Amino acid sequence: MAAGQDEKHDVNLTIEEDTFFGADTCDDTGEESGEAIPELDRGDTAGRYVILDVIGQGGMGKVYKAYDPELDRRVALKLLHVKSSSESRAVRARDRLLREAQALAQLSHPNVVAAYDVGTIGEQVFVAMELVEGKTLTDWLQEASPSRQQIVDVMVASGRGMAAAHKAGMIHRDFKPDNIIVGDDGRVRVLDFGLARATSLDKAAKGADGASVWDPDSSSESIGSTSDYDELEQSVKSVKLQSSLTLDGAVMGTPGYMASEQILGGTLDEKSDQFSFCATLYYALYGVRAFRASSFKDLKRRVTLGKITPPPASAKVNKRLHRIALRGLAVDPEHRYPSMDALLAELSVDMQAAMRRALLAGGIVLLMAIAAYGFLRDVAADRALCQGAEARLAGVWDRPRMKAVEKSFLATKRSYAADTFKRVAKSLDQYTGAWVTMATEACTATRISGEQSERLMDLRMGCLDRRRAQLGALTELFAGEANPELLNKAVTAVMALSPIDQCADKEALLAAIPPPEEPAVRARLAELRKQYDHAEALRLIGNFKVGLTAVTPVVEQAAKLGYRPFYAETLFLQAVFNSQVGEVAKVEPGLYEAIWAAADAGDDQLLARGWSALVMTLAKQNRFADALALQKVAGVAVARAGRDPLLNAELERALGRVYYEQGKFDEGRQHFDQARKLREKSLGPNHPSVARSLVDVGNTLFRQGKYQEVRQFYSRALAIFERALGPDHPDVGRAVHNIGLVCHATGKLAEAIKYYDQAYQIQEKSVGLDSPTLANSMQNMGVLAAKMKDYAKSTGYYDKALSIYRRAYGSDHVLVAAALCGQGEVFEKMDDRANAFRVFRQALDILTRVADPDHPMIAYAVQGLGFLYLTGGESEKAVPLLERSLQIRLKKTKDPSLLGGSQAGLADALWKSGRDRRRSIRLAKEALVNFKTSGERDK
Repeated sequence: MAAGQDEKHDVNLTIEEDTFFGADTCDDTGEESGEAIPELDRGDTAGRYVILDVIGQGGMGKVYKAYDPELDRRVALKLLHVKSSSESRAVRARDRLLREAQALAQLSHPNVVAAYDVGTIGEQVFVAMELVEGKTLTDWLQEASPSRQQIVDVMVASGRGMAAAHKAGMIHRDFKPDNIIVGDDGRVRVLDFGLARATSLDKAAKGADGASVWDPDSSSESIGSTSDYDELEQSVKSVKLQSSLTLDGAVMGTPGYMASEQILGGTLDEKSDQFSFCATLYYALYGVRAFRASSFKDLKRRVTLGKITPPPASAKVNKRLHRIALRGLAVDPEHRYPSMDALLAELSVDMQAAMRRALLAGGIVLLMAIAAYGFLRDVAADRALCQGAEARLAGVWDRPRMKAVEKSFLATKRSYAADTFKRVAKSLDQYTGAWVTMATEACTATRISGEQSERLMDLRMGCLDRRRAQLGALTELFAGEANPELLNKAVTAVMALSPIDQCADKEALLAAIPPPEEPAVRARLAELRKQYDHAEALRLIGNFKVGLTAVTPVVEQAAKLGYRPFYAETLFLQAVFNSQVGEVAKVEPGLYEAIWAAADAGDDQLLARGWSALVMTLAKQNRFADALALQKVAGVAVARAGRDPLLNAELERALGRVYYEQGKFDEGRQHFDQARKLREKSLGPNHPSVARSLVDVGNTLFRQGKYQEVRQFYSRALAIFERALGPDHPDVGRAVHNIGLVCHATGKLAEAIKYYDQAYQIQEKSVGLDSPTLANSMQNMGVLAAKMKDYAKSTGYYDKALSIYRRAYGSDHVLVAAALCGQGEVFEKMDDRANAFRVFRQALDILTRVADPDHPMIAYAVQGLGFLYLTGGESEKAVPLLERSLQIRLKKTKDPSLLGGSQAGLADALWKSGRDRRRSIRLAKEALVNFKTSGERDK
């Protein structure tokens, strides 16, 4: 076999530039990182406790129902899940569970769940707690439909548990509806003191830039950090309650219920818990969160400014309870109640007695009330003008539309469909909640407080109408015919909806060109916008071919309409679609047209996006000098648009791609990392866009062979990915598959096969046996089996992959050719030259029909045939094939191992054929340099 031939097997180890996620990768010892939580079945034991059933599970562990034979009682056994690859992080997580047990042990109160015992299973820690049969406050509110007085009674009871904690010198720090249990015995308990801390030493941490770390899934046990984790000096068993275990870079709690001082990373005390209590009270009374927002940035603004969500128009607001809740939600802690006891004293006042006193006093002030009636009637009328924004969402996101979406998702028969629907519904509830709040705010600011002009209100409402139309187009697609591909993109599509908080940007709204004045033109524009929104929704779900077909006539009609802002939008969307479907020649001119139209329309946001997209486009075409020449122009455009962090992130990512494609990975990483920081600051640390930037950074490290550094980026990306899409989603299978790639690249073949097989199991369950994703796993398992010299198994894997690809794409497809090339290499190793020739020729025939003459895969096919001729003594026939392979790789790849393989093969063929031995020597030397480079990279 000629030198360099082995490197061909890495044809399948490719990075998915936008979807390559990783997890806790295999470590240098070949052992799996982290310690998985023991799977306990009925009858297993943990210490003296006998497992009965699983009660629930989350990101940090499982809670079991168990039996204590010594005391003859049932308990709840909370077992920590340690899956971090960082030992110090795992120790901290165990410490937090121990701290919860120690915190509970200091409390003995009927309204606080009791802790009985602490123990370990190996390195795992468990806490035995009081088993409470009942419902969370969230579920109880939905299922019991309680009266207002019943709600108050439950809140008072939970408040007494909190007051007891405060008297014991502790604060909870994560009080929320899901941490209140209404027992079947009627008793209310507060639980989950995992974040509890002694008040005397409490000091909440901040991120590297002073920003708090947000977990949008509201997991009180998740922790985010922008800094490194230091090692703990003491063991788990010696941890004291008073130890400060919050990490620099993390603010822990649930954002929707966190006080301003907590969300800003300030010092916490009992009044912070009081704020969370009143936020929970508000939710219980009105069914909406006190602070509804579409992003962490918006939430932070609302909490710190005290912008509380108005109660729904249908809510029967009790002024006394409303006043209590508002006082506890004061931005300044000094304006809240002096203590929980003081708050509870007012909340516990007998409502019936208070009503009788009010009726008695009412007789005295009757005349005054009559005199004031006219004034109050006018005020009520004004306020009524700004109520009922929810009604404008009818048919967009209401119960019928929700049910239709659920039906469509479930009809896909995918195992993760129900979970995906829940995630989509939750996100859309938050989005529409923010929409209603913003619409009410915009009206109130003009019609009631008078602090905003009529023109600005119209602009804000117009912006909100655009968001509503975009949302309606998307949910209409969701509610249509069942489509597994749409299901796969649903969560990310919702998260990509235009932010609601942009409709509060006064400067941007006032700078925009107003819509046309002529009624006929306005009406035509409204019709075209509906078509545009449909095309935009197709983009969000990744249906680019249909989207291009939908937007093309809209572009033509927009040009005739003459309204430049809309014309610019349509041109840009068309350019995006052309890029996604591979219409390369149309992308650049389309973007230039969109840029000119945006400049003419004064749309600075679209102008900035256009320049950044053009930089990215030129990078993909390997026109690096042209791309960098636009860097300053694009930077100025971003500055003109107000230095929006997300626009800046788009430019930084495009610049990162310029350097990445040149193989300048250090420079590329710097730009990718800057994009990550900007997205994280604007969107919060757990947004899929942040994950994509983490992947970008990781890919630069992967290309450099820095696998230990790659690990932290891929691990965090996968965590975000799982949180957004759920554990059974096919993209999670792809992520696990890519863990196998990392193990594969580091030579840990047994671990790689294990991960590939795990990915196969996820994908088989989620997408079925005909999925091309499943074929990817089969193909890489074929590569690995060949490296382990199990050639029969390898060809079997390739046969399965080929069968799937052909069913999915037909016989003439690049992926079919790629699998044939891989199988041809295996046949060659088996000395089955006849079959090797057969499949390489099949691959080349397919590629000749369907691919560009310089397609990288053609290099594999012709090189495979060339090596076969070379090793068979027919060097003359080998020369033109190996020459073609080298020329393609010189144009298309920066991978030194692939270049070295082509150079070495051609050098051998030239020497043996006697054609050009001087060039043969030169090529051999170049191949040696490339192999050395490759070896250093792959260490």
